[in-house]
Amino acid sequence: MGFKLPDSYLKKKQEEYDMKYILINEEKEVHVSELEDKSVTPGIWRQMRMNSYARDDLYPKLNNEALLEVTKLYLSNCSRPQFPCSTYDEAMIHKIVPELIKRLEEVNDD
Repeated sequence: MGFKLPDSYLKKKQEEYDMKYILINEEKEVHVSELEDKSVTPGIWRQMRMNSYARDDLYPKLNNEALLEVTKLYLSNCSRPQFPCSTYDEAMIHKIVPELIKRLEEVNDD
């Protein structure tokens, strides 16, 4: 007989899966797994309501424009940096991500 995951683990995973539904435009409910990768535009994203479980799986579903918009929004809500940045987390948030945004926007403008 092979290895079998405990029923409690499987139940917990099913409960997490069941919590990954997104409400679009206050009327249509879809599971995040039903969305195609890179298919969610900024307009669609702005109409979505979801919990953290669904949001955690949403990022690959965003197209490049929506991903940039979400990144800028989240970055604007981050704490202010120490000077100079003393951790990898701070450097990623306050130095590298803003530079990546700038470069991606330059590529999009070309």
